[in-house]
Amino acid sequence: MPVFQYLGRTADGAISKGDLVAEEIADAFRLLKKRGIIPIKIEKAKSNAERSGYNFFSFQRRLKPTQVQYFCVQMATMLNAGLQVTRALAIIAGQKQNPRLQAIAKSMQRDVEHGKSLYLAATTFRQDLGDMLVNLIAAGEESGNVDTIFLHYAQYLEKRIKLMREIKGAMIYPAILFFIGIAVILLLAFYVLPRFADILDNNKFEMPAVTRIMLAASEFLRQNIFEVGLGIMVLLVVAGFILRQPRVQFFVDRLKFKLPFVKSLTSLAVTARLSRSMAMMLKSGLPFLKNLEHTIPIIGNRYAEHLLANMKNELTAGVDVHSTFLKIHFLPDLFLSLIEVGERSGKLDRMFEQAAEYYESELESKLKRAVQLFEPGMLLMISLFVGLIASALISTIMKAVQSFY
Repeated sequence: MPVFQYLGRTADGAISKGDLVAEEIADAFRLLKKRGIIPIKIEKAKSNAERSGYNFFSFQRRLKPTQVQYFCVQMATMLNAGLQVTRALAIIAGQKQNPRLQAIAKSMQRDVEHGKSLYLAATTFRQDLGDMLVNLIAAGEESGNVDTIFLHYAQYLEKRIKLMREIKGAMIYPAILFFIGIAVILLLAFYVLPRFADILDNNKFEMPAVTRIMLAASEFLRQNIFEVGLGIMVLLVVAGFILRQPRVQFFVDRLKFKLPFVKSLTSLAVTARLSRSMAMMLKSGLPFLKNLEHTIPIIGNRYAEHLLANMKNELTAGVDVHSTFLKIHFLPDLFLSLIEVGERSGKLDRMFEQAAEYYESELESKLKRAVQLFEPGMLLMISLFVGLIASALISTIMKAVQSFY
C-alpha cells in the first residue's frame, strides 16, 4: 500500500508529522481524523530512490539476493530467540561484512527507535529489500508473526537464488558463442570486406547488388562508427525512459499475456508469485482480503495487479474466492481447482503453498528449456549472418571467374 507523509496539529495545538499507510489520500485524511490530528498537509511519500536522486544513470550498488537472504535469516533467528526488533537491527548494523546492509540496518533501527513501524522503516529501502519482502513485513507486523515472515521469505529466496545460479551457469556457453560470433562478423565487416572491395574496384568488375549493399553498409559503419554507437546509446536511454512510464508498462505487461512464447512464461511467473506470496501471508494469520491487499502490489505485472485489484470489491461483497478468481483469464485451471478445494476444506494456505511449489517448479523447467534452446538459436543466428556475408563474397568471386571465360 502507498505511504503518505503528513503534517498536522493535535487538539492541544501541537505540531504532529510522520508517515502512515493508506489506499488513497482520502483514507489517510480519515485515519488522521480518528487519531485526533487535524491535517495541514498530506502527500505521497517519496521512495528511497527518489530521495537519493536515483535515476536511469544511477550506479548505486543495491543489495544482492544473497545479502537480502542473509538479512532475513539473521532477523528470523534473533526475533525467534526473543530479541526486540531494534536490538536485532543493531546487531546487524554492527556487522561490517557488507557496508550497504550495515547502513540499511542502522537507518531502520533509528527509524524504529523514533516510533516508526518496521514496515515504514523498510519502505525507505524498497529498492534493496524488494517490494515482496516489504509488504510481507507489513502483514507480519499486523499479525505479530514477523519472525515467521522473515524465515519463509529466506527459504523462498534460497530456491530463487539456486535457480538463478543454474540459469547463469547454463548461459555461459551461449554468451561465449554470442561474443565470438560478433567478433567474427565485425572482422568480416571491417577487415575482409573492405580489402575484397579494393580488389574488385581495381579490376573494374561490377559486383552483384547484394555484395554492393553489404560493402556500402561496411563502409558506412567504418566511417560513422562513433555516430552509430552514440545513436544506439541515445535510443537505449529514450527506450528506457519510455518503458518506465506507467501507461507503457501497463500496455507491455498486458501484451505479455498475448505473445505466443512469453504468454505461458508470464502466466506461470505471475501465478507462482501470487501463490507464494499468499501462502506466506496466510500463515501470518491475517484475513484473506487483507493478505490480498498486501499481495497485489508485489505481483510484478501491472495488468495482473489491475485485475486482482478489481477482485477486492467482489470479495468485500461476499463473493467466494474461487468464483472471483475464475474471472481472471490467465490463471491456470489447476490453480483454480486447488483454490476451490482449499476454500471448501478451510486450508487455503496449504493449497496456495502447493500451488506455489508446483508452478515454481514448472517455471523453473520452462526457463531451463528456454536456455537450452537459446544455444542452438544463437548458433543459427550467427551462422546466418556469417553465411550471408560468405555467400555474397563467394557469388561475387564465381561471377568474376566466369567473366574471364
